Amino acid sequence: LLRGVVEHIVLLTATPINTADTDLFNLLNLVDPDNFQYRELFGQVMAANEPLVKARQRILDRTATAQDIVDLLRGSQNHALLRNNCQLAQLIEYLPTVDLNDSTVRIHLADRIERVNLFSNVITRTRKRDVTEFRVTRRPAVHKATMHPAEAQLYQAVTDAVRAYAWSRDINDGFLLAAPQRQVS
Repeated sequence: LLRGVVEHIVLLTATPINTADTDLFNLLNLVDPDNFQYRELFGQVMAANEPLVKARQRILDRTATAQDIVDLLRGSQNHALLRNNCQLAQLIEYLPTVDLNDSTVRIHLADRIERVNLFSNVITRTRKRDVTEFRVTRRPAVHKATMHPAEAQLYQAVTDAVRAYAWSRDINDGFLLAAPQRQVS
C-alpha cells in the first residue's frame, strides 16, 4: 500500500537479517519490484552471488591468498549471470598483482567485490568490523545512585509483587525479577 503513494522506500536493520530466501525475496520485491518480480530467478541470483560473498569475507581474512580469492571469483564468473561481467574480469586479473599485506588494499578490494554483487544496487552492508575510522570505543561504567524513599518503596512493591506471583506458581523468581526491577529503577 505504501509503495503506491511514496517516492522512495528504505528498509533498515541494525541486526543481521536471518531470513529464508523467500523472505529476502519478499523484502527486495517491496523495495525494487521491477528488478525482483520473479521468485524463480531469485535463486539463480543468490547462487551467482554466493562465491562473491565468500570472496569478500575471505579478502578480509589475513590468511587468504590472492589465489584463494581468484578461485572464488572464478566460481562466480562461471555463472551465466556474471559470465560477461567486466568488473569481475578486471578483479580476477588485478588481484594477483596487489600486496595483500596492506589492510587498506584488502578493504578496497572487498568494496570492489561488493560492487560486483548482483544485490549491490538494493542492499548496502556496513559491518562494524569493517569500520576502522572514527570507531567508537565503549567504556562501560557503573554509576550508583541513591533512591528517593518513594522510589525505593515502589521498587520494593514491584519486587514483592513479582516474587509473590512467582512463588505462588512454584517458579524461580530470579529470572522474572530482572526486567521489572530494571524498568522501575
